[in-house]
Amino acid sequence: AYSQKKKGEEYFIAGENKYAAKEYSTAIMEYTMAIEANSKYAEAYYKRGLAKYYLGDAKGAIADYQLAIKYKSNY
Repeated sequence: AYSQKKKGEEYFIAGENKYAAKEYSTAIMEYTMAIEANSKYAEAYYKRGLAKYYLGDAKGAIADYQLAIKYKSNY
């Protein structure tokens, strides 16, 4: 069976590629899919927060940073 966690990792990698290309809106969609596959995916929340910040959504970024910290306290 194809695990949800593995699926989440693939979405995260796709998000990383879009983020690196400065395609922040698409990166947010990919990170969101990773989070839907693994609701405690701290790195995905953090990177989605960064992408939101670069698009001018500071409030959304802070909310994602708080979730990243919730699931991984060293963020």
